[in-house]
Amino acid sequence: SFSFTGEGAGAVLDNGDDEVGLSMVVGSDNIFVAGASDFGVVGLTTDGPYDADFGAEGWSNAADGFVFAMDRRSDGKLLLVGTVRESADEDADNKLVLVQLNADGSLDENFAAGGVAFIAPDFDSYSFPDESEFWGLSGGVSIVTGLAQLPGGDLLISAHNLLVPVLLRVHSDGTLDTSFGQGGVVAFQFHTPLFSRAFAETSARLASDGDKAWIVESTEVGSHGVLLEVDL
Repeated sequence: SFSFTGEGAGAVLDNGDDEVGLSMVVGSDNIFVAGASDFGVVGLTTDGPYDADFGAEGWSNAADGFVFAMDRRSDGKLLLVGTVRESADEDADNKLVLVQLNADGSLDENFAAGGVAFIAPDFDSYSFPDESEFWGLSGGVSIVTGLAQLPGGDLLISAHNLLVPVLLRVHSDGTLDTSFGQGGVVAFQFHTPLFSRAFAETSARLASDGDKAWIVESTEVGSHGVLLEVDL
């Protein structure tokens, strides 16, 4: 009975742009799927058709950049995190972007700067215990791998700095919690596989119970799976 057209058993999500479908949240009477350019999010009714009360004919494209992960606040607002290139230069670094939408798909003007927060950790200053045998951090974020809410409203964001997994803590207003780790960042001293920065298979690789966080990753050598645990 779940169908966009009334026939078959699925809903095709297509607004003529780059739709990937990396994250989903489910409400009492609607479903939201994110993972597209221009921070694309689609709202569906639980029967499958687009939710006409969400965005423009079911689609919200509220900001520049590519959205990787999404979560829903207790008041029904949607949190989206993704990346945007700092300039038109193809070699420019990607900035981390956090967007908050109202339940109808519009930007929450009371969050950050008009609903959009740009998060710019000082990756260049991050220090590993033994950098002589390891690359340091630099530049921006290549992909986002997860988003989790903490009690009190703070957020955790897992991502890759080039091939290095990183975890960031952000306040509920979209500002970086610089008391966490080094300037708001905890980095893990290994490399993920080369193509992980080009293909984000999922953005549901981060979980937290408020006291600890867990991240699922893979290593460059042998492509082994790794479960990381972080005390918060």
